[in-house]
Amino acid sequence: MNTIDGILLAILEDYGPDPLVNLTEFDLGTATSLSIAGMTIVALGSSDRVYQRLFGSIPVPGNADWEAMPFIFNVFGGESTDDRIKVQGRECVLFLLFKAENRSHAYSIHSDAEQLLIQQTQKFNTRDDMTQEVITSILEQLQQISPPAPQEVSTPVESPIITEKSGLEFFTLSPEGDPQSTSLTEGLKAPLMLLVNHVNQTILRLTLSESVSERKAYLAGSAATKMNVERYQNAYRIRDVDDPLEIHMVLEKIKSSFDLPSDT
Repeated sequence: MNTIDGILLAILEDYGPDPLVNLTEFDLGTATSLSIAGMTIVALGSSDRVYQRLFGSIPVPGNADWEAMPFIFNVFGGESTDDRIKVQGRECVLFLLFKAENRSHAYSIHSDAEQLLIQQTQKFNTRDDMTQEVITSILEQLQQISPPAPQEVSTPVESPIITEKSGLEFFTLSPEGDPQSTSLTEGLKAPLMLLVNHVNQTILRLTLSESVSERKAYLAGSAATKMNVERYQNAYRIRDVDDPLEIHMVLEKIKSSFDLPSDT
């Protein structure tokens, strides 16, 4: 069984995102919808673009059983009539598609897949380098990456979200979307905070500001995924906490554990 079932290459044309090579079972309509949705989240409308990175998965529009991990890079865009593309290059995204039920397998090969994509896309200078034959070869190499042998992991014992402060770590995000270790007091000042609870093996993504952009929220989710894969062998659970009441309850429990006043 292949972990990665298909691949889609999307490119930023002068008129917008467009599928260039579609090696999936989806038709042009779905491929176009995924190209637009994915590039909007990971590439467009942001000054802090992050290239050569494989992000966490996003749903395939209209197909709840499928997900895609996007990898962003760019190529020369000097032939463009758009001055922004001439200067910044053409944004490109490789979407690695897999069944949602195989998400844990896909995440387990995340690091190896990312390294392969970095090596292969560094060979691309212009759009002419990204032929269907080349993209097919990349897909075949991805499908040769095997998930690591399963390790016996004890089932986390259900416990309160916050148990003891010695089991907690706090992270904010750098402009590039990388997790940065921080203190609780500094983390509470950020619009987003990742809370790692080592006691019940959970990573919480806390949205602390209503002004958080969709892309920033996505980068936080991707950072949590990468931490889980690289640091914790994909053994932790990841959960988004964006309900105001639940956020308040979590923060009150944290502050109580650290002997901080409620208005800190």
